[in-house]
Amino acid sequence: MSKQLSLSLLAIILFTGVACRNNIVDPPPLKDMRNLTWTIDTLAYPGSYQTLMTRMWGSSAKDVYVVGHNDQNRGQMYHYDGINWKPVKLAVSEGGNIVGATDLSDIYGFGTNNIYAVGEELYWDPIAQKLTDSSLIIQYDGAKWEKISVNRNRYLQTIWGSSPNNIWSGGWYDAIYRYNGISWRQDSVPMLKSPERFWQVNSIGGNGNGELFAMGSSKITTSADEILYCMVYDNGFWKVIDTFLNNGLTVHRWGSSKVWGRSDGKIFSVGLGVFEYESGMWIKLFSSDTYLSGIAGNSSDLFVCGDLGKIYHYNGKDWHLFEQFHFPNIVYTDTWTDGKDVFVVGHIAGGYKTLIFHGK
Repeated sequence: MSKQLSLSLLAIILFTGVACRNNIVDPPPLKDMRNLTWTIDTLAYPGSYQTLMTRMWGSSAKDVYVVGHNDQNRGQMYHYDGINWKPVKLAVSEGGNIVGATDLSDIYGFGTNNIYAVGEELYWDPIAQKLTDSSLIIQYDGAKWEKISVNRNRYLQTIWGSSPNNIWSGGWYDAIYRYNGISWRQDSVPMLKSPERFWQVNSIGGNGNGELFAMGSSKITTSADEILYCMVYDNGFWKVIDTFLNNGLTVHRWGSSKVWGRSDGKIFSVGLGVFEYESGMWIKLFSSDTYLSGIAGNSSDLFVCGDLGKIYHYNGKDWHLFEQFHFPNIVYTDTWTDGKDVFVVGHIAGGYKTLIFHGK
């Protein structure tokens, strides 16, 4: 009797197990990032002759920001909520908290309630008797954007941070700052400086291993030649690890447009190609006949974009050009992805309207 009962129970258990397995819902297949469904949005600020958004960042596909410039010195930021792109009200005249004429050049955040954007604030210089740019950093706390007080320097054009307590921003001349979780302090980089020489930090970026890189350039204002710099932050100081003269004839050894790192320790740069930093050297992964300025991705997928309507995808094996977006009169300036959705920002030459390409 007990043996018969045990066999019956075993039969029930086996049957139940099979039934459960038959009801298991298989996980959805991974997306083919080269066959996404794409939509295009046009951003044009009302009454503005030029709406030129250039850099983007998001915490999710339903929380994406893009920043840039327009000729009315306001409305330089848009936000995507998963459905629509809407201008962010920054200026006091629009109901925001930012006073004065401003432009924004870059944005970076650490979630929906802690986001930074940088650029310039124009002010009247009584000595020079003209409008002059000065460093601008603004922060979003989840409710409002506020301007952060820093020593007045020049235009900021890049921002990146490894954590909310370690953030860097850089730009023209002596405009380079670090936030340590308490305050913003001015820093410096070892670039060739002189009164007649214009220099700038083009991009700052790091990776999951704690490495921090900066790309910069320096040039005499009366010459087309420039010196390009690649720097690392080492033991509390910026150190130049490579430099070369760019006179239009030099083959670029690394990308000077943007440096970008992943959590897995990989770090890349883009310019006339895509480069990866490995064992103290920049290795060219991909050669481009046009200038690339945006890069984003994860360990499985990499997206880059640039001039002449070029958007590329790398799947770890080969590079694919999205021919449907290859328009010679369009300039793509940045891209962002969460691994499922992809956003690319660009504009028709002249920058009169901004185009946002969204693949999902």
